[in-house]
Amino acid sequence: MAITLRSMRLERGLSQREVAEQMGVQRPAISKMERKADMSISRFTEFVEAVGGRWQIRVRDAADCRARPLKKICKNFSRPH
Repeated sequence: MAITLRSMRLERGLSQREVAEQMGVQRPAISKMERKADMSISRFTEFVEAVGGRWQIRVRDAADCRARPLKKICKNFSRPH
């Protein structure tokens, strides 16, 4: 079962107007976000945080099919100087 932005908001008993105020946008923007199939990670993060949630990216290693948090995989990579 997929968790939708709308279901996250409703589970927390929040109206679109309350989330909009938290994000600093107009209520119609929340309605539009809840209907979109695609959005930027930054906008998604703003919505999730506005409803009191948090999220995490997990990367699957094709060799062993174990899901691991991205930060654990990437900590061994160094940035170019």
